[in-house]
Amino acid sequence: MKYDKNFIFKGSPSIQHYAGDPWWIPLMRIDDNFIKGASYFECVWIIENINNSYKPHCHDCDEYIGMFGSNIKDPFNLNAEVEFWIDDEKHVFNRNCLVYIPAGTWHTPIIVRNLEKPIFAMTTSPVGKYIQKVNRDPKWSHLPDPPEAES
Repeated sequence: MKYDKNFIFKGSPSIQHYAGDPWWIPLMRIDDNFIKGASYFECVWIIENINNSYKPHCHDCDEYIGMFGSNIKDPFNLNAEVEFWIDDEKHVFNRNCLVYIPAGTWHTPIIVRNLEKPIFAMTTSPVGKYIQKVNRDPKWSHLPDPPEAES
């Protein structure tokens, strides 16, 4: 059938996280590497607290990040506390959240505390290849580089 290739049922390695990181389970990813012309979209389960995230990074395109709790009896409760950095602003939330990150805006680290139930997280950008530039400000030197980082 013509569109069989457009259905992805098998997980793939994440480009945003290192293999073996204990706090997440990669679910699905799509981009131009999988289907010619497809935009980047990825989703993971966060299953443990995240105490040490990556250096801030930015992209030449907009990015959207979503985090959603998994308690169907309280569907808007994230069942965790998330610290999310965008530029030099620290935002803390414990409810489901969608974040719009304009092109060229530094973002992360993301810290997850007091995780009681898994979080479904997704990220997407209107580009076929996910490329990031890392913030080399010395104040972030204690954090590791994100995977597939371009300086």
